[in-house]
Amino acid sequence: MKRIEEKAAQTILQKSITVTIGDKSYDVPPPSVATLILASEEIAKMPHFDIPKETENVLSTTMSIAKDCRFIGDIIAVLILGAKRVLKDDRKRFLWCKKNEEKQRIANEILLNYTPKQLNELFIRLLSRMEIADFFGLTVSLQGINILKSEETDKKTTTTPSGQ
Repeated sequence: MKRIEEKAAQTILQKSITVTIGDKSYDVPPPSVATLILASEEIAKMPHFDIPKETENVLSTTMSIAKDCRFIGDIIAVLILGAKRVLKDDRKRFLWCKKNEEKQRIANEILLNYTPKQLNELFIRLLSRMEIADFFGLTVSLQGINILKSEETDKKTTTTPSGQ
């Protein structure tokens, strides 16, 4: 078990962490924007389902959607590998690949070897490194700039009819 000081230093220095799945260990690189984008693409594949308001429906809801949740392994595999290992470098430029054998292998290993509790803990551990608040702040700032720009453009294109 690492001390809080070690965890803080690892976060500040953006060091890789090690994740073991089955009998293989993976160095998880510091997060990149491209990794966040790829994880977001995987999350967007989630099926839509209604979250039950009463706890008695949780079991039936969980059992009915579990068959559609293979994407969870893909999401965590992307977070483990990082964008650089998920993307292929063909013709000297990055291409977004739909099939990545290493990603698929890790996703399958995760689903075969992890309990739901372990999967949740791993996901939270990986997600906590993704600097989501910083990315959110950046996107909100850019959205604000975009809104201001469109208002400025609207003012320039709107003409006021001249009076008599």
